[in-house]
Amino acid sequence: MKNGKIRRFRPRSNKHFSNRRPNGSHKNNGVHNLDGHKNSFFRASNVGKNPHNLERIIEKYKMNGFKGQYSNRGEHLGGWGTDKNDWHGYCDYYEESLAQYKDKEVSLLELGTNYGCSAILWHDFLSKSKLLLLDVAETINPKCWEIMDNDRFIYANCDAYDADTPENVRGVRPEGFDIVFDDGPHTLKSQKECIELYLPMLNKGGTMYIEDVQEVEWFEGLQETFDEVKESLDGEYTCRSEEHTSE
Repeated sequence: MKNGKIRRFRPRSNKHFSNRRPNGSHKNNGVHNLDGHKNSFFRASNVGKNPHNLERIIEKYKMNGFKGQYSNRGEHLGGWGTDKNDWHGYCDYYEESLAQYKDKEVSLLELGTNYGCSAILWHDFLSKSKLLLLDVAETINPKCWEIMDNDRFIYANCDAYDADTPENVRGVRPEGFDIVFDDGPHTLKSQKECIELYLPMLNKGGTMYIEDVQEVEWFEGLQETFDEVKESLDGEYTCRSEEHTSE
């Protein structure tokens, strides 16, 4: 629910879908990675010929690429799929970065779940993880409840960037998170808010991923927000950026 406590939520049907993704092409996209590693910059490479585990999961559930249905009036009626292995080519990056969490009982937060297909990736790849999935639009596909272990995830229809939401999130996961994915509206404002609201919930050894940074210039602003927030936190926090430029 948009105003109130986070609860377990399952849509009654898949007909109340809306598109919250920005229109237009994205020339510069990257993953802003906030974790306990040294500062460094990497360029995401394309996936090789041998399929990775994440690619196999995408293939298993036929999730490659967004597949939405629209009415004559342009209403988004439902959908399926993920762009993690589409033109983004993020699978090889995540395969390597998330390997440290495999076979561990980790807590994961995803902001911007959309159809739920990326959540299925994390659910299957990190077999002992527990997921908290948030989205302001009821775009999650009901098939997610058939595919994923219902005891391992909670979905909530709420605004993850609202100032009151973190309190509710803490109520559901007081232990904090080992992994945080920001995959929401992809605006500089929302990405800064993710850092401000959820970096304090990141556990020692955890990683926050901010996907689809639209402009290279945004990295500076995100770094500034990160530096400001970490000053109020105990422990060591570092930030690095992964740049991927589409053709």
